[in-house]
Amino acid sequence: MSRCRWTSRRCGRSSRGFGRRGATVVDVGSGCGRAIPGRCRRRRGRRGARALAADLKHRRGIPYRKVAELFRVAWGLEVTASGLGQADERLAEKAEPVYPELVEALRDSVAVHADETGWRVGGQGAGLWVLTGPGGTVYTIDGRRSHEVGVGVLGPGFSGVGVTDCFRA
Repeated sequence: MSRCRWTSRRCGRSSRGFGRRGATVVDVGSGCGRAIPGRCRRRRGRRGARALAADLKHRRGIPYRKVAELFRVAWGLEVTASGLGQADERLAEKAEPVYPELVEALRDSVAVHADETGWRVGGQGAGLWVLTGPGGTVYTIDGRRSHEVGVGVLGPGFSGVGVTDCFRA
């Protein structure tokens, strides 16, 4: 346990798993229950928890509900599935400005590797496309599984080599 800079007492876990910036945090470590500003030093580890939650959900395919249960059982973090979803939305908002830069880097590449796989969005069939080159990797989900998706990302003026798995798309 560390000392809280607002209460000068030992600070335990906050009562909020993933609060918004400036949210109220209750000091439960000292038992005083005093409300303190949301920037308690104890919150530093939350970035790692958010990244782990996003990785478990999107790379490993574990539902938010099970991720929240894992955090509760393993580390005593009380989070909700909806809180994890909101954290992912904020993460996506932060990453959004980088996406066009990655697309431009791919358009300037000598070669781009592209692949697609079946995907479901709201129970409907779609395609998850990955386009990767020396400049970065871009993912896109589209209702079509045709080559038009890759051409749409790279643009009609792409002069590099497209490397695919010979799928007829």
